[in-house]
Amino acid sequence: MDEKIESRYDFLKQTLTVDASHNEKSQEIGIGIVIQETGLSGKRGAIIEMLSETFLYAKVTPKDMELFAIVRAFEIAFERNYRYIQIRSDYNYVKKQVAATLRNRTSPTINNFYDQILKLAEPLKQIRMTYYPRRKNIMAHRLARKGAGIFPKAKNMPEPEYWLYEEISDLQ
Repeated sequence: MDEKIESRYDFLKQTLTVDASHNEKSQEIGIGIVIQETGLSGKRGAIIEMLSETFLYAKVTPKDMELFAIVRAFEIAFERNYRYIQIRSDYNYVKKQVAATLRNRTSPTINNFYDQILKLAEPLKQIRMTYYPRRKNIMAHRLARKGAGIFPKAKNMPEPEYWLYEEISDLQ
């Protein structure tokens, strides 16, 4: 019985659009993640959830922040038992590095974010990394800026589902 129910929902795919931002004054990283369902047609469906998270940081690069946002997307997919995911990022260089890591099953650097991604990707059946231009990534970008505490409340945009506040002592 469980197999029939499982196979009925196998066609569903979740699209996680990510972005990261930082606030130098408060030393916070904001991460925005928009989760959407995608059906058989391949077109994205309704927004399931919008997340805005806040983390404390030491000095980090924009590349590390975006990479951390992608790791958070993988963690969310793992926690929710998603099987088919698409992760969209507006940082093309990082997107290409993550895609190469997944394809080759090896970490390109000593950075442990790539090792985390490989571990979290094991139970997934399909992963697609795509570039999503910043001009289209408005929702995740606003959520990230809100998480970093540098963006006023956006008009016509619902509140994120929850806030997470953790300290990051060492990003590498």
